[in-house]
Amino acid sequence: MLVNPTRSPLLVGLLILGAALPALADDFRDLQLWAPAEVSPYGRGPQPGEGFFFVFDQLYWRIQRPSTQPIGQPGESREVWFGPDIDPGNAFTLTNTHDTSLLRSTPLSGSQRFDVGRVIGRWGWFLSTYNLRPQHQELFMSDVHVVFEDPEYGPIGRRFLQGRFLIEGDPDADPPIPDMETALLDLPVIFDEMRVVNRVEHWSVELNMLHRTRQLHHGGFLEFFGGARYLEFNDRFTATTFPPPDVPVPDPDPDPDNDNDNDNGNGNGNPTGVLDHSFWDTRAENNVIGPQIGMRWFRQHGRLRVSAEGRFLAGLNHQNVTQSGILGSELNPTTVTFGQPFAVDSQGFRHREHSVIFSPAVEVRANAHFQFTRAVSFKAGWTGFWVDSIARGSAVTRYRVNDLEGAAMGIDMGRNRQHAFAHGLNIGVEVNR
Repeated sequence: MLVNPTRSPLLVGLLILGAALPALADDFRDLQLWAPAEVSPYGRGPQPGEGFFFVFDQLYWRIQRPSTQPIGQPGESREVWFGPDIDPGNAFTLTNTHDTSLLRSTPLSGSQRFDVGRVIGRWGWFLSTYNLRPQHQELFMSDVHVVFEDPEYGPIGRRFLQGRFLIEGDPDADPPIPDMETALLDLPVIFDEMRVVNRVEHWSVELNMLHRTRQLHHGGFLEFFGGARYLEFNDRFTATTFPPPDVPVPDPDPDPDNDNDNDNGNGNGNPTGVLDHSFWDTRAENNVIGPQIGMRWFRQHGRLRVSAEGRFLAGLNHQNVTQSGILGSELNPTTVTFGQPFAVDSQGFRHREHSVIFSPAVEVRANAHFQFTRAVSFKAGWTGFWVDSIARGSAVTRYRVNDLEGAAMGIDMGRNRQHAFAHGLNIGVEVNR
Protein backbone atom coordinates (compact mmCIF):
# COMPACT_ATOMS: atom_id res chain seq x y z
CA MET A 1 0.00 0.00 0.00
CA LEU A 2 1.58 3.29 -1.07
CA VAL A 3 -0.26 5.67 1.23
CA ASN A 4 -2.73 5.64 4.08
CA PRO A 5 -6.17 4.89 2.56
CA THR A 6 -8.18 6.75 5.18
CA ARG A 7 -6.20 9.99 5.50
CA SER A 8 -4.79 10.65 2.04
CA PRO A 9 -7.99 11.89 0.30
CA LEU A 10 -8.69 14.22 3.19
CA LEU A 11 -5.09 15.51 3.16
CA VAL A 12 -5.15 16.20 -0.58
CA GLY A 13 -8.47 18.01 -0.25
CA LEU A 14 -7.22 20.18 2.60
CA LEU A 15 -4.11 21.19 0.64
CA ILE A 16 -6.16 22.20 -2.38
CA LEU A 17 -8.69 24.06 -0.28
CA GLY A 18 -5.91 25.87 1.53
CA ALA A 19 -4.44 27.11 -1.75
CA ALA A 20 -7.87 28.21 -2.98
CA LEU A 21 -9.07 29.98 0.18
CA PRO A 22 -8.63 33.57 -1.11
CA ALA A 23 -10.87 32.86 -4.11
CA LEU A 24 -13.33 30.86 -2.04
CA ALA A 25 -13.76 33.75 0.37
CA ASP A 26 -15.00 35.95 -2.50
CA ASP A 27 -17.32 33.18 -3.71
CA PHE A 28 -18.89 32.71 -0.29
CA ARG A 29 -19.66 36.43 -0.03
CA ASP A 30 -21.61 36.25 -3.29
CA LEU A 31 -23.24 32.91 -2.57
CA GLN A 32 -26.87 33.23 -1.51
CA LEU A 33 -27.61 29.84 -0.04
CA TRP A 34 -31.24 30.46 0.84
CA ALA A 35 -32.29 32.79 -1.95
CA PRO A 36 -35.31 31.57 -3.96
CA ALA A 37 -34.52 29.18 -6.78
CA GLU A 38 -34.37 30.66 -10.26
CA VAL A 39 -36.55 28.28 -12.24
CA SER A 40 -38.12 30.56 -14.86
CA PRO A 41 -38.18 28.97 -18.33
CA TYR A 42 -38.01 32.36 -20.09
CA GLY A 43 -34.91 33.54 -21.86
CA ARG A 44 -32.14 31.01 -21.62
CA GLY A 45 -33.76 29.33 -18.63
CA PRO A 46 -31.94 28.44 -15.38
CA GLN A 47 -28.18 28.82 -15.67
CA PRO A 48 -25.52 26.76 -13.87
CA GLY A 49 -23.83 28.36 -10.91
CA GLU A 50 -20.36 29.85 -10.95
CA GLY A 51 -17.74 30.02 -8.25
CA PHE A 52 -17.12 27.51 -5.52
CA PHE A 53 -19.25 24.32 -5.44
CA PHE A 54 -19.51 21.38 -3.08
CA VAL A 55 -21.22 17.97 -3.39
CA PHE A 56 -21.74 15.36 -0.68
CA ASP A 57 -23.04 11.84 -1.38
CA GLN A 58 -23.93 9.02 0.97
CA LEU A 59 -23.06 5.78 -0.85
CA TYR A 60 -24.80 2.41 -0.71
CA TRP A 61 -22.64 0.26 -2.96
CA ARG A 62 -21.85 -3.37 -3.59
CA ILE A 63 -18.48 -4.72 -4.67
CA GLN A 64 -18.55 -7.71 -6.98
CA ARG A 65 -17.39 -10.90 -5.30
CA PRO A 66 -14.15 -12.49 -6.56
CA SER A 67 -14.40 -14.73 -9.59
CA THR A 68 -15.00 -18.35 -8.65
CA GLN A 69 -11.77 -20.09 -7.68
CA PRO A 70 -11.34 -23.62 -6.33
CA ILE A 71 -10.04 -24.10 -2.79
CA GLY A 72 -7.01 -26.01 -4.05
CA GLN A 73 -4.79 -26.06 -7.11
CA PRO A 74 -7.03 -25.43 -10.18
CA GLY A 75 -7.50 -28.33 -12.58
CA GLU A 76 -5.44 -30.77 -10.51
CA SER A 77 -6.26 -34.19 -9.06
CA ARG A 78 -4.26 -36.83 -7.16
CA GLU A 79 -4.48 -40.61 -6.77
CA VAL A 80 -4.37 -41.16 -3.00
CA TRP A 81 -4.86 -43.81 -0.34
CA PHE A 82 -6.71 -43.75 2.96
CA GLY A 83 -5.64 -47.24 3.99
CA PRO A 84 -3.13 -50.03 3.18
CA ASP A 85 -2.57 -50.71 -0.51
CA ILE A 86 -3.38 -54.39 -0.09
CA ASP A 87 -7.05 -53.34 -0.36
CA PRO A 88 -7.80 -51.59 -3.69
CA GLY A 89 -10.89 -50.09 -2.06
CA ASN A 90 -8.64 -47.81 -0.02
CA ALA A 91 -7.57 -45.83 -3.10
CA PHE A 92 -9.49 -42.96 -4.69
CA THR A 93 -8.98 -39.86 -6.83
CA LEU A 94 -8.80 -36.66 -4.79
CA THR A 95 -10.29 -33.53 -6.38
CA ASN A 96 -11.14 -30.07 -5.08
CA THR A 97 -14.64 -30.17 -3.62
CA HIS A 98 -15.16 -26.51 -2.62
CA ASP A 99 -14.69 -23.13 -4.25
CA THR A 100 -15.38 -19.43 -3.63
CA SER A 101 -18.72 -19.32 -5.44
CA LEU A 102 -20.54 -19.12 -2.09
CA LEU A 103 -19.01 -15.71 -1.39
CA ARG A 104 -21.63 -13.03 -1.93
CA SER A 105 -21.31 -9.28 -2.34
CA THR A 106 -22.89 -7.37 0.53
CA PRO A 107 -24.25 -3.81 0.57
CA LEU A 108 -21.99 -1.12 1.95
CA SER A 109 -23.34 1.67 4.11
CA GLY A 110 -21.73 4.58 5.87
CA SER A 111 -19.47 5.42 2.90
CA GLN A 112 -19.20 8.95 1.57
CA ARG A 113 -18.13 10.78 -1.58
CA PHE A 114 -17.07 14.42 -1.74
CA ASP A 115 -16.74 16.67 -4.79
CA VAL A 116 -15.34 20.18 -4.38
CA GLY A 117 -14.34 22.65 -7.06
CA ARG A 118 -14.67 26.08 -8.62
CA VAL A 119 -15.93 27.30 -12.01
CA ILE A 120 -15.52 30.85 -13.34
CA GLY A 121 -16.86 31.57 -16.80
CA ARG A 122 -16.42 28.33 -18.68
CA TRP A 123 -13.29 27.07 -16.94
CA GLY A 124 -12.65 25.51 -13.58
CA TRP A 125 -11.32 22.59 -11.57
CA PHE A 126 -12.67 20.01 -9.15
CA LEU A 127 -11.53 17.35 -6.72
CA SER A 128 -13.52 14.15 -6.18
CA THR A 129 -12.83 11.48 -3.57
CA TYR A 130 -14.57 8.56 -1.86
CA ASN A 131 -13.56 5.88 0.62
CA LEU A 132 -15.73 2.78 0.86
CA ARG A 133 -16.06 0.93 4.12
CA PRO A 134 -14.38 -2.50 3.95
CA GLN A 135 -16.54 -5.33 2.67
CA HIS A 136 -16.24 -8.52 4.72
CA GLN A 137 -17.39 -11.95 3.54
CA GLU A 138 -17.08 -15.17 5.51
CA LEU A 139 -17.72 -18.86 4.83
CA PHE A 140 -17.66 -21.97 7.02
CA MET A 141 -17.22 -25.23 5.10
CA SER A 142 -17.08 -28.88 6.13
CA ASP A 143 -15.37 -31.94 4.64
CA VAL A 144 -13.14 -29.89 2.33
CA HIS A 145 -11.00 -31.92 -0.09
CA VAL A 146 -8.00 -29.88 -1.26
CA VAL A 147 -5.51 -30.81 -3.98
CA PHE A 148 -1.98 -29.54 -3.35
CA GLU A 149 0.94 -29.66 -5.73
CA ASP A 150 3.25 -32.31 -4.29
CA PRO A 151 6.60 -32.24 -6.11
CA GLU A 152 9.09 -35.07 -6.01
CA TYR A 153 12.32 -34.66 -4.09
CA GLY A 154 15.41 -36.72 -3.46
CA PRO A 155 17.08 -39.39 -5.62
CA ILE A 156 14.24 -41.91 -5.30
CA GLY A 157 11.39 -39.50 -6.06
CA ARG A 158 9.69 -39.22 -2.71
CA ARG A 159 6.82 -36.81 -2.16
CA PHE A 160 5.93 -34.70 0.83
CA LEU A 161 2.34 -35.92 1.16
CA GLN A 162 3.35 -39.55 1.51
CA GLY A 163 3.03 -41.79 4.54
CA ARG A 164 2.88 -45.40 5.65
CA PHE A 165 0.06 -47.57 6.97
CA LEU A 166 0.25 -50.45 9.39
CA ILE A 167 -0.82 -53.92 8.23
CA GLU A 168 -1.63 -55.88 11.35
CA GLY A 169 -0.34 -59.41 11.57
CA ASP A 170 -1.74 -62.48 13.28
CA PRO A 171 0.30 -63.58 16.30
CA ASP A 172 -1.89 -66.68 16.70
CA ALA A 173 -1.10 -67.99 13.23
CA ASP A 174 1.36 -70.79 12.71
CA PRO A 175 3.88 -69.50 12.12
CA PRO A 176 2.92 -66.06 13.63
CA ILE A 177 2.46 -63.21 11.14
CA PRO A 178 4.15 -60.01 12.35
CA ASP A 179 2.83 -56.47 11.85
CA MET A 180 4.15 -54.86 8.68
CA GLU A 181 4.45 -51.33 7.37
CA THR A 182 3.38 -50.49 3.83
CA ALA A 183 5.52 -48.67 1.33
CA LEU A 184 5.13 -44.89 1.12
CA LEU A 185 1.69 -44.06 -0.28
CA ASP A 186 0.20 -40.73 -1.43
CA LEU A 187 -2.12 -39.32 1.27
CA PRO A 188 -5.29 -37.23 0.84
CA VAL A 189 -5.69 -33.71 2.24
CA ILE A 190 -9.17 -33.47 3.75
CA PHE A 191 -10.07 -30.70 6.19
CA ASP A 192 -12.92 -31.45 8.54
CA GLU A 193 -13.72 -27.74 8.96
CA MET A 194 -12.50 -24.63 7.15
CA ARG A 195 -13.21 -20.93 7.65
CA VAL A 196 -12.69 -18.67 4.61
CA VAL A 197 -12.70 -14.87 4.83
CA ASN A 198 -12.51 -12.39 1.95
CA ARG A 199 -12.05 -8.68 2.74
CA VAL A 200 -12.08 -5.84 0.19
CA GLU A 201 -11.08 -2.20 0.62
CA HIS A 202 -11.41 0.49 -2.05
CA TRP A 203 -10.91 4.25 -2.20
CA SER A 204 -10.17 6.84 -4.87
CA VAL A 205 -9.10 10.48 -5.32
CA GLU A 206 -8.93 12.52 -8.51
CA LEU A 207 -8.11 16.11 -9.54
CA ASN A 208 -9.38 17.51 -12.85
CA MET A 209 -9.44 20.66 -14.95
CA LEU A 210 -12.90 21.44 -16.33
CA HIS A 211 -14.28 23.22 -19.40
CA ARG A 212 -18.00 24.02 -19.66
CA THR A 213 -19.55 24.57 -23.09
CA ARG A 214 -22.05 27.25 -23.97
CA GLN A 215 -25.68 26.28 -23.65
CA LEU A 216 -26.66 23.67 -26.19
CA HIS A 217 -29.52 24.03 -28.65
CA HIS A 218 -31.93 22.00 -26.49
CA GLY A 219 -30.96 23.78 -23.29
CA GLY A 220 -28.41 21.45 -21.75
CA PHE A 221 -24.70 21.91 -21.00
CA LEU A 222 -21.62 19.79 -21.46
CA GLU A 223 -18.56 19.77 -19.26
CA PHE A 224 -15.33 18.17 -20.45
CA PHE A 225 -12.65 17.43 -17.92
CA GLY A 226 -9.30 15.75 -17.61
CA GLY A 227 -6.68 15.23 -14.95
CA ALA A 228 -5.12 12.54 -12.78
CA ARG A 229 -6.59 9.84 -10.58
CA TYR A 230 -5.24 7.48 -7.94
CA LEU A 231 -7.17 4.56 -6.51
CA GLU A 232 -6.54 1.52 -4.36
CA PHE A 233 -8.33 -1.81 -4.55
CA ASN A 234 -7.05 -4.17 -1.88
CA ASP A 235 -8.22 -7.75 -1.51
CA ARG A 236 -7.37 -10.19 1.30
CA PHE A 237 -8.12 -13.91 1.25
CA THR A 238 -7.67 -15.96 4.42
CA ALA A 239 -8.34 -19.65 5.11
CA THR A 240 -8.13 -21.29 8.52
CA THR A 241 -8.59 -25.03 9.08
CA PHE A 242 -9.68 -26.64 12.30
CA PRO A 243 -8.90 -30.17 13.55
CA PRO A 244 -11.85 -32.54 13.90
CA PRO A 245 -13.27 -33.06 17.38
CA ASP A 246 -11.69 -35.80 19.47
CA VAL A 247 -14.08 -38.73 19.32
CA PRO A 248 -13.14 -41.92 21.22
CA VAL A 249 -13.00 -44.94 18.91
CA PRO A 250 -12.20 -48.56 19.64
CA ASP A 251 -8.62 -49.66 19.09
CA PRO A 252 -8.34 -53.33 18.08
CA ASP A 253 -4.92 -53.69 19.69
CA PRO A 254 -4.33 -50.98 22.28
CA ASP A 255 -0.76 -50.83 23.50
CA PRO A 256 0.16 -47.65 25.38
CA ASP A 257 3.83 -48.64 25.33
CA ASN A 258 4.02 -48.90 21.56
CA ASP A 259 4.63 -45.54 19.85
CA ASN A 260 4.04 -47.13 16.46
CA ASP A 261 0.45 -47.96 17.44
CA ASN A 262 -0.58 -44.39 16.53
CA ASP A 263 -3.06 -44.29 13.68
CA ASN A 264 -4.22 -40.69 14.35
CA GLY A 265 -7.08 -41.73 16.56
CA ASN A 266 -9.50 -43.54 14.29
CA GLY A 267 -8.44 -47.13 14.93
CA ASN A 268 -8.34 -48.21 11.29
CA GLY A 269 -5.49 -46.21 9.85
CA ASN A 270 -7.65 -43.69 7.98
CA PRO A 271 -6.18 -40.17 8.27
CA THR A 272 -8.58 -37.63 9.76
CA GLY A 273 -6.54 -34.63 8.65
CA VAL A 274 -3.13 -34.76 6.97
CA LEU A 275 -2.58 -30.97 7.23
CA ASP A 276 -4.91 -29.99 10.07
CA HIS A 277 -4.06 -26.82 11.96
CA SER A 278 -3.21 -24.91 8.77
CA PHE A 279 -3.58 -21.24 7.90
CA TRP A 280 -2.84 -19.12 4.82
CA ASP A 281 -3.37 -15.41 4.27
CA THR A 282 -2.91 -13.81 0.83
CA ARG A 283 -3.09 -10.01 0.51
CA ALA A 284 -3.24 -8.34 -2.91
CA GLU A 285 -2.75 -4.56 -3.01
CA ASN A 286 -3.59 -2.77 -6.26
CA ASN A 287 -2.33 0.82 -6.49
CA VAL A 288 -3.62 2.33 -9.74
CA ILE A 289 -2.55 5.78 -10.95
CA GLY A 290 -2.81 7.51 -14.31
CA PRO A 291 -4.41 10.16 -16.52
CA GLN A 292 -8.18 10.46 -16.72
CA ILE A 293 -10.64 12.06 -19.11
CA GLY A 294 -14.37 12.51 -18.72
CA MET A 295 -17.55 14.29 -19.73
CA ARG A 296 -20.67 15.47 -17.89
CA TRP A 297 -24.03 16.44 -19.42
CA PHE A 298 -26.82 18.15 -17.49
CA ARG A 299 -30.08 19.88 -18.24
CA GLN A 300 -32.60 21.62 -16.01
CA HIS A 301 -36.35 22.05 -16.37
CA GLY A 302 -37.96 24.02 -13.57
CA ARG A 303 -36.65 22.68 -10.28
CA LEU A 304 -35.73 19.31 -11.77
CA ARG A 305 -32.32 18.67 -13.27
CA VAL A 306 -30.89 15.47 -14.71
CA SER A 307 -27.22 14.72 -15.26
CA ALA A 308 -25.01 11.94 -16.60
CA GLU A 309 -21.25 11.65 -16.60
CA GLY A 310 -18.55 9.19 -17.48
CA ARG A 311 -14.83 8.79 -16.83
CA PHE A 312 -12.04 6.73 -18.35
CA LEU A 313 -8.80 6.09 -16.48
CA ALA A 314 -5.68 4.79 -18.23
CA GLY A 315 -4.16 3.43 -15.05
CA LEU A 316 -0.82 1.86 -14.25
CA ASN A 317 -1.33 -0.75 -11.54
CA HIS A 318 1.48 -1.35 -9.05
CA GLN A 319 0.53 -4.71 -7.55
CA ASN A 320 2.01 -5.88 -4.26
CA VAL A 321 1.02 -9.40 -3.21
CA THR A 322 2.12 -10.94 0.08
CA GLN A 323 1.35 -14.31 1.60
CA SER A 324 2.07 -15.89 4.96
CA GLY A 325 0.86 -18.84 7.02
CA ILE A 326 1.67 -22.37 8.10
CA LEU A 327 0.75 -25.85 6.88
CA GLY A 328 0.23 -28.67 9.35
CA SER A 329 1.43 -26.92 12.47
CA GLU A 330 1.02 -30.18 14.44
CA LEU A 331 3.22 -32.29 12.15
CA ASN A 332 6.28 -33.84 13.80
CA PRO A 333 8.55 -36.03 11.65
CA THR A 334 10.30 -37.42 14.75
CA THR A 335 7.13 -39.28 15.75
CA VAL A 336 5.94 -42.16 13.57
CA THR A 337 2.25 -41.63 12.84
CA PHE A 338 0.58 -44.01 10.45
CA GLY A 339 -1.57 -42.34 7.83
CA GLN A 340 0.33 -39.04 8.22
CA PRO A 341 3.21 -37.52 6.20
CA PHE A 342 6.31 -39.54 6.95
CA ALA A 343 9.08 -36.93 6.80
CA VAL A 344 7.46 -33.49 6.73
CA ASP A 345 7.64 -30.94 9.51
CA SER A 346 5.17 -28.08 9.99
CA GLN A 347 5.83 -25.61 7.19
CA GLY A 348 5.73 -21.90 7.87
CA PHE A 349 6.01 -19.69 4.80
CA ARG A 350 6.16 -16.08 3.67
CA HIS A 351 6.09 -14.91 0.06
CA ARG A 352 6.07 -11.56 -1.75
CA GLU A 353 5.55 -10.66 -5.42
CA HIS A 354 5.37 -7.35 -7.30
CA SER A 355 4.10 -6.51 -10.76
CA VAL A 356 3.27 -3.41 -12.83
CA ILE A 357 0.53 -3.80 -15.44
CA PHE A 358 -1.93 -1.66 -17.38
CA SER A 359 -5.24 -1.42 -15.54
CA PRO A 360 -8.00 0.61 -17.26
CA ALA A 361 -11.04 1.79 -15.33
CA VAL A 362 -14.44 3.24 -16.25
CA GLU A 363 -16.89 5.09 -14.03
CA VAL A 364 -20.46 6.12 -14.89
CA ARG A 365 -22.78 8.35 -12.84
CA ALA A 366 -26.45 9.19 -13.45
CA ASN A 367 -28.40 11.51 -11.14
CA ALA A 368 -31.67 13.37 -10.69
CA HIS A 369 -31.52 16.70 -8.83
CA PHE A 370 -34.18 18.81 -7.13
CA GLN A 371 -33.33 22.49 -6.70
CA PHE A 372 -34.41 23.58 -3.22
CA THR A 373 -32.97 27.12 -3.19
CA ARG A 374 -30.84 29.10 -5.61
CA ALA A 375 -27.66 27.37 -4.38
CA VAL A 376 -28.83 24.18 -2.66
CA SER A 377 -30.08 21.05 -4.42
CA PHE A 378 -30.86 17.52 -3.34
CA LYS A 379 -29.84 14.60 -5.52
CA ALA A 380 -30.18 10.84 -5.90
CA GLY A 381 -28.71 8.50 -8.45
CA TRP A 382 -26.56 5.54 -9.36
CA THR A 383 -22.83 5.04 -9.84
CA GLY A 384 -21.05 2.15 -11.52
CA PHE A 385 -17.28 1.61 -11.38
CA TRP A 386 -15.34 -1.06 -13.29
CA VAL A 387 -11.60 -1.72 -13.21
CA ASP A 388 -9.64 -4.40 -15.04
CA SER A 389 -6.40 -6.28 -14.34
CA ILE A 390 -6.80 -6.45 -10.58
CA ALA A 391 -5.02 -9.02 -8.40
CA ARG A 392 -7.36 -10.73 -5.92
CA GLY A 393 -6.14 -12.90 -3.09
CA SER A 394 -8.20 -16.01 -3.84
CA ALA A 395 -7.10 -16.04 -7.49
CA VAL A 396 -3.33 -15.71 -6.99
CA THR A 397 -3.07 -18.25 -4.14
CA ARG A 398 -0.97 -21.25 -5.15
CA TYR A 399 -1.54 -24.54 -3.29
CA ARG A 400 1.76 -26.34 -2.93
CA VAL A 401 3.43 -28.54 -0.30
CA ASN A 402 7.20 -28.22 -0.25
CA ASP A 403 9.48 -28.51 2.76
CA LEU A 404 12.56 -27.25 0.93
CA GLU A 405 13.67 -23.66 1.61
CA GLY A 406 10.28 -22.59 2.92
CA ALA A 407 8.62 -23.06 -0.47
CA ALA A 408 5.21 -24.18 0.80
CA MET A 409 2.17 -22.55 -0.81
CA GLY A 410 3.04 -19.59 -3.08
CA ILE A 411 1.75 -16.76 -5.27
CA ASP A 412 0.72 -17.33 -8.89
CA MET A 413 1.07 -13.96 -10.64
CA GLY A 414 -0.21 -15.56 -13.84
CA ARG A 415 -3.72 -15.10 -12.39
CA ASN A 416 -3.37 -11.42 -11.42
CA ARG A 417 -5.72 -9.99 -14.06
CA GLN A 418 -9.19 -10.19 -12.55
CA HIS A 419 -11.76 -7.45 -13.03
CA ALA A 420 -13.80 -5.79 -10.30
CA PHE A 421 -17.15 -3.99 -10.45
CA ALA A 422 -18.61 -1.78 -7.74
CA HIS A 423 -21.98 -0.09 -8.04
CA GLY A 424 -24.90 1.23 -6.06
CA LEU A 425 -27.09 4.14 -5.06
CA ASN A 426 -26.04 7.56 -3.87
CA ILE A 427 -28.13 10.17 -2.05
CA GLY A 428 -26.77 13.62 -1.30
CA VAL A 429 -26.82 17.37 -1.34
CA GLU A 430 -24.97 19.86 -3.51
CA VAL A 431 -24.16 23.52 -3.19
CA ASN A 432 -23.87 25.76 -6.28
CA ARG A 433 -23.31 22.84 -8.66
